[in-house]
Amino acid sequence: MKTTDPRHFSTLGTLGDGTSATVAATNETIRNDGNKVDLETEMTALSETQIKYEADSRLITGKFAQLYDALGGH
Repeated sequence: MKTTDPRHFSTLGTLGDGTSATVAATNETIRNDGNKVDLETEMTALSETQIKYEADSRLITGKFAQLYDALGGH
């Protein structure tokens, strides 16, 4: 993927200026079965995603309602 601005992230794990982007996991624990998924972290991320989705959905619905009214809808 081509970046059009030096501040964009590339798909190769480097920033637009050539420096590499890294993500460090904190508080990692591996259970006896080898799974290191933290349920609390995943549930928090799910809740955040749901809240953002609902807000975006309401915003888009409102924008479409405005367009509908502007076009003479009833």
